[in-house]
Amino acid sequence: MAQRPVHRWLDDVARTNSGQQCIEVITSLVNSLPGFFRHSEAAAARLSFDGQSLQTENFADNSAKLQFPVCDGSIVRGSLELCYTKDFPLADEGPFYEQEIELLQSAARIAGFALERARMFAECEQVNERASGHAHTSGQVISALRYQMRAPLNGILGFAEMLLSDQLTQEQRDAVSAIQSGAENVLDVTDSILDYARLEEGQLKLNLAELDIRSLINGLASSVEDKTGRLIELKCSIGENIDAVLGDGRRVREALESLISYCAALDVQRLTKVNIDLTK
Repeated sequence: MAQRPVHRWLDDVARTNSGQQCIEVITSLVNSLPGFFRHSEAAAARLSFDGQSLQTENFADNSAKLQFPVCDGSIVRGSLELCYTKDFPLADEGPFYEQEIELLQSAARIAGFALERARMFAECEQVNERASGHAHTSGQVISALRYQMRAPLNGILGFAEMLLSDQLTQEQRDAVSAIQSGAENVLDVTDSILDYARLEEGQLKLNLAELDIRSLINGLASSVEDKTGRLIELKCSIGENIDAVLGDGRRVREALESLISYCAALDVQRLTKVNIDLTK
């Protein structure tokens, strides 16, 4: 009877990198098993799982047969069997030695481990396929946002600006200003979504320019008041040695607006004061 440490089979399974490799290891294990038994020339093995069967050519059901369940975790996926294709005089302990029984039992556990790994590899492949499909869908959505939403919004903003430069009644001017403000808000949301997409792709770039920080903060107060229904008092302190501020205006505005809105939502007082200090 040939000898091979059980952990060598376990190592073979542990080194697999795909479900197909797991099946290859199991197939090799089944084909090798008969050589580890006393009457190896007449021994045959079969692994049955999920409606499939891997077996040596000479396998046949026989009264002298060993069988152990093959489990994936707590789930029985199949069985591992070994039989003799002809009868031999029985030894005192039966047709199989105790160490042969232990060997087949260990092989059944290893086969279960291999099937579990094969299942995990298959699940990972499914997740990757879904992620790939999601990425493709996300790319289509981003493309639609970029070309099918920003262009019309920019058109609306352009026409609104043209109308505001014309002679309008106050009522008309207020209506056009509302249209302009709404289009700018939608454009900001669209740009934010595009930013997230660029961030995932590692392609996000800042649009740096000189900022009029006072005008930006004054505009924030009005914007947050409209959203929260609270009076917002913003105090801005800028160091005397700072002539200009360089930054990405839209993103600075978004960050400050989110922070101020959050503070206003937590403040039980009707009036929210926010101090902003800018130093070099």
